[in-house]
Amino acid sequence: MSLQLEGEIHSLTDEGPALWALCWTPEQNWPAPFDVALQGFNLKTLASVRWLHVECLHPGVRLVWRLPEMPTFNDISHHNRELVIARFRCEVPVRAGEKVRFRMTARPDPVAEASYPVRLQVQIPEVPAEGPVVFTTRAGPAISLRVIVRPAPETDGRLRVLLQPHDRYGYPAPFPAPVTVRLAWHGTDGPPVWEGELQETCLVWADPVSQPFSRLEAAWSATATPEDKPGREPVNRVTSNPIWRAEAGRMPVFGALHWHTDLSFDGMRSLDQAFTVARDMVNLDFAAPTDHTPQGAAWQKTVAACDRFDSPEQFTTLYSWEQSSDQGHVNFYFIDRDHPMNPDRFAYPVRPAAYIEDLPYADFLAIPHHTNAISYAVRDDGSHYWLTYPWGQPCPDYLRLVEIFQTRGNFEQEDPPAGWRHEFHGNGASVQSGLQKGHPLGFVGGTDNHQAWPAKENSQHRVNSWIYTGVWTSGRDRQSLFRALQARNTWACWDTRALVRFMVNGVLQGDTLWVTAGEPLTAHIRLSCEQRLDIVEIVGSDHRGRPVPTRHDALDWALQVDLGCARTDTYFYLRARQINGALIYASPVFVKIAAPADRSAVSP
Repeated sequence: MSLQLEGEIHSLTDEGPALWALCWTPEQNWPAPFDVALQGFNLKTLASVRWLHVECLHPGVRLVWRLPEMPTFNDISHHNRELVIARFRCEVPVRAGEKVRFRMTARPDPVAEASYPVRLQVQIPEVPAEGPVVFTTRAGPAISLRVIVRPAPETDGRLRVLLQPHDRYGYPAPFPAPVTVRLAWHGTDGPPVWEGELQETCLVWADPVSQPFSRLEAAWSATATPEDKPGREPVNRVTSNPIWRAEAGRMPVFGALHWHTDLSFDGMRSLDQAFTVARDMVNLDFAAPTDHTPQGAAWQKTVAACDRFDSPEQFTTLYSWEQSSDQGHVNFYFIDRDHPMNPDRFAYPVRPAAYIEDLPYADFLAIPHHTNAISYAVRDDGSHYWLTYPWGQPCPDYLRLVEIFQTRGNFEQEDPPAGWRHEFHGNGASVQSGLQKGHPLGFVGGTDNHQAWPAKENSQHRVNSWIYTGVWTSGRDRQSLFRALQARNTWACWDTRALVRFMVNGVLQGDTLWVTAGEPLTAHIRLSCEQRLDIVEIVGSDHRGRPVPTRHDALDWALQVDLGCARTDTYFYLRARQINGALIYASPVFVKIAAPADRSAVSP
C-alpha cells in the first residue's frame, strides 16, 4: 500500500491534541508541478475532528489550502463536496518509491472506538485516490467503576449487573491493573453478591432482595497488588441505579430510541457495534436505530441487524428510521418489517403536515424530535436547513409520543426558568405547545447520537452524559414493548436511571382518566433517584409547576398530592431535577370529563 499510517492517536482523555503522521510512497513518477489533497472519507472525518495543523515535510511541497480549525456546516457539506482537509502544491517532481511525509495535529471528538478514514488524491483527472488509512480513537484510562443494573429482574428472577470501569467521558475502558471488587446490597450487612478481581467490564448476576426497591453497592480498591493485606478495606464505593420489583404485571425497562450509525450519511460505526454497546456496555433492555432514510440495501441491513440482536425477554429491538425535512424531523417505529412505513415502501413527501397528518396506516409510532429548534446552519440563499416542527392536527392513532430532550437540549417549555437545560426555546413549537394544540403526547428521551453509541449524549457542554427512555411494559419483547410505548406508559431521564411511577386516581402515566365534573383528583408518586432531589413539580395544562414537598435527604419516596377537583379536560405530568442537574420527566395522565355512562370510553 502506497499510503500508510506512521502515527497513532492518543487516548481520549489526553488533554493535548494528537499527532498523526502519514507517509505516501508513490508507485510511479510524478512530474512537477502537480497538486495532492488529503481528504476525509466521509462527513464525520471532517465534522468530528478539529484539524489544528497540517503540513508536508517534503522539500518543495507547500500548503495551498486547509480546512478551518472550526469549520461551519457549510464549510464541510456545501462548499467542500470533495471533503478536502488540506491541499498541497508539489513544485518538485516526486519519483516512484520516494517517501513523502505529512504531519497532522488533530483533536477528535471524545468518541471511543471511532474511526476517521483519510485518503490522498493526486488531483489529476482519472487518477484514483490512494488509501484510505484509518485513524482510530480509543477510550481510557479508566478513572472509576460504575454498577449498571437493569431496573427489573429477568424472566428467571435474576438481575443482570454490569461492573464497568470507565474513562472521564463515560466510555468503557480497562483499568491499568486488576482491581478487587466486593459487590453487596446497599445498606445491608449480608454476604457479598459477588467478589473478585476485574480489569474490564464484567457481567455478573444477582438474586434480588424482597424489598420493593433496592440498590447494589460495589466497594473496590484502586490497585490490587501482592502487598495488599487480606481483608483490607477497599478505598472506593459506588452505588448502582435503583432496582424495582414488577408491579401489577408491569416492569420498568430502559432503552435508547434515537441514534445513528454509518448507514446515515453523517454517522459512523456499524449497527452491530451499536447493538452490542446497547446490550453489553450500557445494559439496556431495548434499542431502536433511526438512520436517515436507509433505503434498499441499507434498510435490509437494518432489518437483518434488528432481527439478529432481538431476543425476546432478554434484549428487544424495533424497526425504525428517521425522516428529516426542513420543517421538522420525525422518527418512525414499528414491529412489522414489511409495514408501509418502512423506507422502501413509504412514498414520503417532504413536509411533515403531509407525511404525518394524512397517513392511512396503523400500528406505527411517529415521534418528532428537537421540535423547537432552528438549525444554525444555513444554505447559500440564507434559509435554514431545518425549522421548528409544525404542530398541525392531532393524530392520536400514531403521533402519541415526543422526544422531550436530546443532545440539543430540553424542549419542554417556551419560556423556561434556568436550570432545565433548555437551549432552544421561544420558537412556538415546544412540547407544551404541542400539548396545548391537542396532541396527546407522552415523553421519551433521545440522544441523536451519530457515533453508534446508543444512549450516549455527545455535546460540547457535558461529558459522561446519558439519556434514556423508560417504559412500563408487561414484557421484554417487541409486541409488549411496542404496545407500552403506544400506551405512552413512559418516562424520560437525562443523566440518571431514576425510576418513576406517576398516577392520578390510580391511572398510570400516559393513560386516560375518565371522571365526572367535580370529582377529586389525587396524584400518587413513587420515585427512586440516584442523587438527592433538588425540585419535584406536577405540571398541569396551565403549564404551571405545582411544587411537591419531598424529603430532600431521601433517594426513595412515595406520597400523594391533592390536585383539586376535575372541572374541565386537562392533563398532569411530573418533572423532577436531581441536585446534579439530572432531569426526570413522567408522561402525562390525561383527564377527561364524561358522564358516568361514558367513562369506559377509549383513550385518545
